[in-house]
Amino acid sequence: MGHPDRELNASAPLAGLRVVEVASYVTGPYAAVLLADMGADVVKIEERARGDPFRGWGKGGYSPTFRSVNRGKRSLGLDLQTAPGRDVALALAERADVLIENYRPGVVERLGLGYETVNARNPRIIYVSVNSFGNQGPEHDQPGFDPLLQARSGVMAAQGGPHGHPVYLTCAICDYGAAMLSALGCVLALNARERTGRGQFCETSLLQASIAFQAGEYVFYDGRPGMENGGAESRGRSALARAYQCRDAQWLFVSLSEPQEWAALLTMHASLPPLTFDEALKEPTEGRLAAALAQEFARIDRADALATLARIGVAASRVNHFHDLFDDPQVAANELIAEFDHAQWGKVRQTGLLAKFSATPGRVQHAAPLLGEHTDEILRGLLRYDAARIATLRAAGVVR
Repeated sequence: MGHPDRELNASAPLAGLRVVEVASYVTGPYAAVLLADMGADVVKIEERARGDPFRGWGKGGYSPTFRSVNRGKRSLGLDLQTAPGRDVALALAERADVLIENYRPGVVERLGLGYETVNARNPRIIYVSVNSFGNQGPEHDQPGFDPLLQARSGVMAAQGGPHGHPVYLTCAICDYGAAMLSALGCVLALNARERTGRGQFCETSLLQASIAFQAGEYVFYDGRPGMENGGAESRGRSALARAYQCRDAQWLFVSLSEPQEWAALLTMHASLPPLTFDEALKEPTEGRLAAALAQEFARIDRADALATLARIGVAASRVNHFHDLFDDPQVAANELIAEFDHAQWGKVRQTGLLAKFSATPGRVQHAAPLLGEHTDEILRGLLRYDAARIATLRAAGVVR
């Protein structure tokens, strides 16, 4: 038995690609989702009894983030602490194009799934390893999570500003960044395999992602201007690039970059200080111009303000909450939200495809799986185990 949706996604960019995921939490699983959305058949190996620990991080014992970073996969509940469990995992790796793992260095080797072991049985495997600090160096085997790398990389201090306290970013930029680097590395390694016929070890880390996502700031030379200029209560970078609250308590963000925009804004609000464009650009986030604009926007509802700003050619946007995106017509027009049925949670709406292809479109295949939902399907369809062998593994507590 094959994947129930394989035929429906046969034209996707990665159709026919088989991925084994031995990962948990965000980074490894999201890297695999990016491949699954593009047609890859992803088998997620989870700890037999409790599964990915991230399953339980959330209200009702089911993390919303887990749903997002595990959709489109098949789940196999497997005890990797047993020899039969490791045999099943290795058998799947032998038949795979890609293996993704995000354990701390040394753990997969103890489980018998290290690169040397897997590569010896499948020289064409693309082995993607993503962890916190890389596989070398004095701290390579230390645990790490997104907030720790935010702190270490400088982004917390930069967001807080030179005179403020560090500010934690609620968006896990290091986790998601490392996942995107991993997916990119995987595709590049697959391209190299087309030329050489050989697989290889592909490594990324949260540390690498924390630097990649701040590439513009990580440039140092004599005379470099200060770029760590955030603030604990920062509403923007200047008076002309700032969030303002309107009369109805809704917020908007304006971002002016051209002289004609400033001239148009002066016509909209005659009470603004009569500054030149160059002078207005230098006005700080909490200075006299910002105070004047705050007063003006406080006199008008956001919808009216946005309509007027659009009419006079000033760039502005609503300040949305996450749920607002689900009803945003621009988001809907680009099919960035997907909806499907989940066996436990009913209708689920979440992120849709984030890369579009005209000839080989991807597809969000299904919601995140229940723990071990596809165990029998995977063992029968991929490994050709018969019912008796599966029953023996289940009776021994090897599979869920």
